[in-house]
Amino acid sequence: MEFKCYYRSDLFSRLTEVVRHIEGEHSGDPLKFRKLVLDEATGKRKFVSKDFRLTPAEINKAGQEIEVNDGSGKITIKNKTFVDPSNSESVDQSQSECEASKPEGLDAEINRLLEILPNAAQRLKEQGLLSTWLLLHELICEGTFPLNNISFLLFLDVVRFYSEENTSSMRYREETKLFWRTGYHLFHGKFIRFMGGPKNQGQVVDGSETLGVCRSSCAKINFAIPSLNHLETDEIQHETLKPGILHDTISILSETPKVVKVAFDAKKINSSLSQDQGDIDLFGHELSPTLMERRDRLVKELDSLEEMLMKVDTHQLSPTDLHAAVLTVSVRIKELRELAVLKNEGVKKFKELGQPDWRASKYSYSFGSPIGGFTGSVSTTTSALISR
Repeated sequence: MEFKCYYRSDLFSRLTEVVRHIEGEHSGDPLKFRKLVLDEATGKRKFVSKDFRLTPAEINKAGQEIEVNDGSGKITIKNKTFVDPSNSESVDQSQSECEASKPEGLDAEINRLLEILPNAAQRLKEQGLLSTWLLLHELICEGTFPLNNISFLLFLDVVRFYSEENTSSMRYREETKLFWRTGYHLFHGKFIRFMGGPKNQGQVVDGSETLGVCRSSCAKINFAIPSLNHLETDEIQHETLKPGILHDTISILSETPKVVKVAFDAKKINSSLSQDQGDIDLFGHELSPTLMERRDRLVKELDSLEEMLMKVDTHQLSPTDLHAAVLTVSVRIKELRELAVLKNEGVKKFKELGQPDWRASKYSYSFGSPIGGFTGSVSTTTSALISR
């Protein structure tokens, strides 16, 4: 079927049939129908509207008749010929006069726009949107509307979404993909699901749609959004970096002139000390003892204790070795106890600042892992050293 009634979507194989149908069923309405044509841009066939701007009832009232030529695509009223706009070969004088009023050099897309504009304007007027739509085009003509505005680009993605036959063939702009990817990493999946809308939810289950080829025309969306799998495939680095110079980042910057985003989570940094993270390292410029000095001391003491244990196994332990080991452990216990006192004083101070209910104050986080957990570790370590 090559033709479709504009008003009831009835299908017809010949131009004469659709015209006679409109004359009989919709004589008081303008002569409008849809014709199946090939879209050169996509290679797909689709229906486009044809409006000849004449009313069958008025033609009959004036004693005139509508003649249709299926071969040439001409619709003739007496000596005035209205030509199917898609048939470039059948152009007579009246068509030439109509075309003369249009600016020269118009391409196919602008010709198409001029053809469908009256119908689009009527539909916008019915919804009370025509004045705003007109204002948009006036701003574009004046050059005051930013065509790279993200909300405008998101709207264009929605238009493109509904123009596709199925949702799987949708392709997105780089700008809008970056917008949705950023929103996903900031606000996670709930944001994407809310902004996207129900889409084709439930239609595969009830059998009205097929998985992977759901029709865009049946989808209910707020915005056109890529799938979560697509949003998760980015180049953001999620690895944890140790304090110091970011050599990998500097290397990336030197190889390619691209923007590199370094993100960190303060909660993870402040959670407490791990085995290899969390120490203040200012490359020897922190207060003494520096991190490097403390690490060197720890290595020497551990090596000394390991050597002592080997002497115990071989029965070669001397009183001097035993004295040195006891001194090392005793100094460590003393330092740990002093540190525990400082931490407990800190807890007490925060509780006073958080009165009357310190559990509901802004300092409540201080009694969790950062201080509470560290104090517990100090107590456990001290007890273990004394017991041995």
